Amino acid sequence: GISVPRRVGVAVLRNRVRRRIREIFRRSRILFGGATVRVVVNARPSAAAASFQELSEDYAAGVTRALSRLPRR
Repeated sequence: GISVPRRVGVAVLRNRVRRRIREIFRRSRILFGGATVRVVVNARPSAAAASFQELSEDYAAGVTRALSRLPRR
């Protein structure tokens, strides 16, 4: 899920951030390596000013950190 609060900006900015995060998720599905997980992204106001590359790097770092905390099966 993607949560982009009104603090991020007007509707145009919120929708842009949402579209970018959705595209980043689509491009980085390989990070999950077949694991079945649920991902919730809460965008911060600084996400509106961040570049696509910065958002991608932050997303990848967060997903990698979260997956490392999962119990091994």
